[in-house]
Amino acid sequence: MPTEAPTKPKHTTWREWAPDAPEPMDLLTREELLARLAAEDAPVTGNQLRNWQTAGLVPYPIRSGQGRGVYAYYPPWMVEIIHALRDQLARKRRYPDIRAALLLSAPRYALGDHYGGILDADFPPEIKQRLAAIADDWGGLIGRHIRYVEVSILTDEHPEPMVFGTPIPDRGTAA
Repeated sequence: MPTEAPTKPKHTTWREWAPDAPEPMDLLTREELLARLAAEDAPVTGNQLRNWQTAGLVPYPIRSGQGRGVYAYYPPWMVEIIHALRDQLARKRRYPDIRAALLLSAPRYALGDHYGGILDADFPPEIKQRLAAIADDWGGLIGRHIRYVEVSILTDEHPEPMVFGTPIPDRGTAA
């Protein structure tokens, strides 16, 4: 039986990653985005950014003509997406899991909510097992395999939600 080649992620822009978010007041050019990342001690090259876009790990810019050229524009929250991506890459996460996690996080970043990143590697194994069981239960209810679970925690000391997420290992299709 022939094996299927992995499907290439759809070419999606940041507007599609956060469709309900308000339009940003100020957009960044590619050069401004890269400069901001470098200023935050997280330098990224233009080639890295394009490779991540091709792999579907970060959204594509919107393009707009201005004067004699066409420019790529990104929202300011793209900086947070790239920080989260770099964190996930450092944790040796699989590309599909990284993409799923970042797609879930993008709307919050677009709305200006800042969390400490996705801390899936920080979950103790017993918590990951419980989350996998929850994913299986919900998958059975909705008839779909769940690939990622996210938990929001509110405490008296932290009125802003702390969000933790973990990819769920692929165990085939849910019953």
